[in-house]
Amino acid sequence: MIFESKYPLPEVPETDVFNYIFHHGRRPYPCSRVLYCVDRTGETLTLAQLEEKSRRFADAIRSEYGIMPKDVVGILAQDKSKS
Repeated sequence: MIFESKYPLPEVPETDVFNYIFHHGRRPYPCSRVLYCVDRTGETLTLAQLEEKSRRFADAIRSEYGIMPKDVVGILAQDKSKS
């Protein structure tokens, strides 16, 4: 089934996903803002931590698999709690 939004489509960004999420497309949140909190453990993730983890992930897939900027990548992952 195809669903159509009643809202207009947003403009396509003229930047890569990382820069759009962390620099161009986000509201001016402080880096210490908590974005994610695990109910059972109280574990949190701040904007600064998410950016750092994203950079480390990018470095790892670049060195491990030779993936470079502008390469198209799809990632399918199972929820950590269900593995």
